[in-house]
Amino acid sequence: MRETLTVLAGLLVVALLAALLGPGFVDWRMYRPQFEARLSAALGVETRVAGAIGLRLLPSPRLTLGQVGVGGLAGVESGLEIEQLSVELALGPLARGEFRFADAQAEGVAATLVADPSGALILPARNGAGLPAQASLDRLSLRRSAVTWRQSGQPPVTLAPVALEL
Repeated sequence: MRETLTVLAGLLVVALLAALLGPGFVDWRMYRPQFEARLSAALGVETRVAGAIGLRLLPSPRLTLGQVGVGGLAGVESGLEIEQLSVELALGPLARGEFRFADAQAEGVAATLVADPSGALILPARNGAGLPAQASLDRLSLRRSAVTWRQSGQPPVTLAPVALEL
């Protein structure tokens, strides 16, 4: 009985070490198309990831993406460019199959709002239903951000620096 418990404890230690160290040995750049496809489907807008990709499983799952672009293709529609986006998933809801983002941090966000001559926003084309109903966000922080308003025939107006904690 004691040997069995010792073996089980040893297997648990090995599993925890694999979860802690394993993601560091994976080249996540190979999975860039899958990340982009999942983000585009979840947001319902064309999404690009051009920078580094990192994943950590312990102590809680955290995904870090560099150079993320949402919408804003060719500068004719509104969009976002994010230098670094880091999201942390809550473990309890994840075990139930729900996506609850406990924390999302975005650094270097450049939001460009493009308006037509009448002043109405030109939003990116939708390509999906958007976020699933069970997804939620507990905390959001934006740092070193800027918002630019562009309307045809007028010079762009930029509001910077912008920082936000929700």
